[in-house]
Amino acid sequence: MYRIESKEVSAALRLSVHPLLRTAGGFTKLKARGAWRFDEHTTSVVDFASFSPSRAASMGCTTFSFSVQLGVFLRLGALQPSGAPEAFLPKEEECPIRIQLGKSLHQAKASDASLFFVAADGSNLDEVIEDARKALDQNAVPCLRRFQDLAYTYRFLLHGDPALPTELTHGGFAVSRPARFSAPECSAIVALGHVLGAKDPQADLEASPAFVFLKRPR
Repeated sequence: MYRIESKEVSAALRLSVHPLLRTAGGFTKLKARGAWRFDEHTTSVVDFASFSPSRAASMGCTTFSFSVQLGVFLRLGALQPSGAPEAFLPKEEECPIRIQLGKSLHQAKASDASLFFVAADGSNLDEVIEDARKALDQNAVPCLRRFQDLAYTYRFLLHGDPALPTELTHGGFAVSRPARFSAPECSAIVALGHVLGAKDPQADLEASPAFVFLKRPR
C-alpha cells in the first residue's frame, strides 16, 4: 500500500501556498514549512507545523497532517535582533502574538478545527492543501495585515481584540496569549509605546490585564 512522504506535503505547500503568501501576503522569506514578512518593527510568521509520531498518535492523526500557526514578533527593546531583519527568523512560539488558523473542511477522522488531516496514503492531500490555501487567503492574510498598523498591534498586546476570532473567521481562529508577558516582551511593548508617542507606555503595560510580572522584593 502506498504511503505518502513528508516531502510530498512540503512540495504541495510550495506549489499552492507559497505563491499566495508571496503575492497577497508580502512574505519574502519562504522555506518548506515556514514563511516570514518583515515590516517596520514587526515580523509576521506562518508556520506549517507537523507532528512527531508520538504526538500524532495521541491526536489520532498521521505525521503528515499539520496545523497552521501564525505569529507576530516585535523587533523592539530587548527583542531587537542584531543585523538586518531578514537575518533573524523567529519561530511562531517565540512571538508575543500567536494565532492558530482553522480549517473549513469537515473531516471525520479529525474533528479538531485546527488540524488539517492528511491521510497516510495522501488520497486527500490536494483538498487539504486547497483548504489551507483558502484559509490563508481569506483569513490569515487579512488578519496579519492588521498588525502592520502599529497602533492596532499596541492595543492588541495590551487588551486583545475580542472581535478577532469571530469577525474575521467565523470561529476559524483561536488566539493563544500567554498568561503573562516575559521581561523581553514587556520591554518590546514599552518600546513600541514610545515609537507611537504614548504618554506613559510603562503605565499602559502595567494596567493591562495581560501584564502579570513578579516584582523583586525590596
